Amino acid sequence: MSKTLGVTINDVFLACVAGAVRRYLERCGSPPTDAMVATMPLAVTPAAERAHPGNYSSVDYVWLRADIADPLERLHATHLAAEATKQHFAQTKDADVGAVVELLPERLISGLARANARTKGRFDTFKNVVVSNVPGPREPRYLGRWRVDQWFSTGQISHGATLNMTVWSYCDQFNLCVMADAVAVRNTWELVGGFRASHEELLAAARAQATPKEMAT
Repeated sequence: MSKTLGVTINDVFLACVAGAVRRYLERCGSPPTDAMVATMPLAVTPAAERAHPGNYSSVDYVWLRADIADPLERLHATHLAAEATKQHFAQTKDADVGAVVELLPERLISGLARANARTKGRFDTFKNVVVSNVPGPREPRYLGRWRVDQWFSTGQISHGATLNMTVWSYCDQFNLCVMADAVAVRNTWELVGGFRASHEELLAAARAQATPKEMAT
């Protein structure tokens, strides 16, 4: 599908997240009128260059185009947003933000953290959703003689960003995990259903645009 539509798998993932969030907010009576902001991890060091196990990623922001109703328009807008994020990250990934934070007085940092908790994220205005698309093992994994059947993982939520949608690929699977604050999101299965519906929309669009050769493969 991604090749037929001229986008990446990650673009499809982000567009489906945006579609799921849009569907959920529409059911809540608050359809988004502007793009939302998501944070997502990006690799600092390519896998082939990693000498030791560890965390070789950082994070950046990407527009989540939940404001666009048409699935194809949403996908192509997502592609542009993701490309802009990649370019920004390539230029700024060597900046050590953590070192700057360490220069701030500890009382100031802890005070901001407490204020952010009391105001339910009012001081964390930089993101609405946390997203992550992680390439997992392409071959089956085993624990002794037991084969790992499915692979799920999730990330964190925080005040101001009470929804996390993470996928891990495993063999031929694309496994989605949704974590949310129960106060902000009453039923996470609605988001899972919205993700599936958004994916089906894009599959239908890809089939409509596919050539006979692409349909055969």
